[in-house]
Amino acid sequence: MFVTILICTRNRPRELEGMLNSLLTPNAREPGWEVIIVDNGSTDDTPRVCDHFQAAFPEKCRILVEARAGKSNALNAGLAHARGDVLALTDDDVLCDAGYISGIREVFTNNSVDAAQGRVLLDFEGGRPSWLNERSAALLSLRDFGDSMLDWDDNLTGANMVVRRTVIERIGGFSPQIGAGAAGFMEDSEFSWRLRRSGYKLIYAPQILVRHQINRAQLQKGLFLDRYFRWGRSEAYLGNITASVWRFGVYVAKEFIFSHVASIGCVVAGNPDAAFRLRCEALHRLGFYYQHWRFATGRDLPLQSPPLLGRLEC
Repeated sequence: MFVTILICTRNRPRELEGMLNSLLTPNAREPGWEVIIVDNGSTDDTPRVCDHFQAAFPEKCRILVEARAGKSNALNAGLAHARGDVLALTDDDVLCDAGYISGIREVFTNNSVDAAQGRVLLDFEGGRPSWLNERSAALLSLRDFGDSMLDWDDNLTGANMVVRRTVIERIGGFSPQIGAGAAGFMEDSEFSWRLRRSGYKLIYAPQILVRHQINRAQLQKGLFLDRYFRWGRSEAYLGNITASVWRFGVYVAKEFIFSHVASIGCVVAGNPDAAFRLRCEALHRLGFYYQHWRFATGRDLPLQSPPLLGRLEC
């Protein structure tokens, strides 16, 4: 079994360096795998980091450049050049467990599965903030459901998902309209929806482990509010509304006002964390409505069919 690890990156040289060290240092001598790094238009020191690792590990590392902005475009470029029987997608700001590759081999050799959600733990610089509830932690890709493999009927997260090559050849790649650099999120969710609709078997596999590194800058409340708004926009590509866009807008406006009044009450009552969570949820709904308004007014197109990649490169 040949394994391809696919990492898309943009302007994160320090994080990418840590990630590649965690992946390559313990596994450099192990045969039968490669890592493809897709640089999605970096304007900083990222190309130098990529060149360094390619020179240090020429038999393992391949570097691609995808000029079209957006993570989905970068993913599709990497998938089109992958040689693996199994394709593992992860992020440039994780640290891989020393047994990451052996875990992939174990799961896909010993189990009749088509895709796996690996375990994702979160490491917080300076500690986990009190306002970060489980829903927000899931938005940071937390996936921790114990030490045993389980059947998985939820979405996969791009921080640690593994799929058989034949599956991607059949259902296609990732939609360029969503994901980082486009609507913001949900390219992995939409891909997962097609997996489940096609009847493929998914599992949760804790032995495929990465640790998502969360720095202090990522935990600014203003950035998190923006994440919730973009999350709502992304979900609009996957979910319809039953009322007219104008009637739905009136409902969202009422809910938005109510949430902000309630959040003021929480602050007065001495519970600022609850107030912040109410504001997040209000912006999530507002983003969902805003994107449907853009569809209704012709500013954006609803989700188009993702690209069919056909037979991937061997």
